Amino acid sequence: MAQVEVVIISGFLGSGKTTLLQNLLMDEKGSGRKVAVLMNELGEKSVDSDIIGDKVPLQELLNGCICCTAKDELEISLLTLFHMHQPDVIYIEASGVAHPIEILDACLSPVIADRISIRSINNNG
Repeated sequence: MAQVEVVIISGFLGSGKTTLLQNLLMDEKGSGRKVAVLMNELGEKSVDSDIIGDKVPLQELLNGCICCTAKDELEISLLTLFHMHQPDVIYIEASGVAHPIEILDACLSPVIADRISIRSINNNG
């Protein structure tokens, strides 16, 4: 099975994570690669998912941080994106409190580690 590239975008609230994600998605649009996004919010509703649009597969993890309380859900969401959409790259936009190294640790779980290749960790904070 081919590995999927993963890019982790983290940073404090208001640091430009969603703007960076939008720019990366625009760059990917012309490349012909299949892209998916996983967005994490601490609250019950995502404030930025509408910005992504409906042409990019999107998984949302709400009500928790993917580096601690929603760590298991991160694995499930990544596996869902792999199996349903077979993307070439998945962009993970973390909540404003998530620590990128802990997200990396979650991505290296034995359940999904052989399916992904961490391409980049961007910390805008």
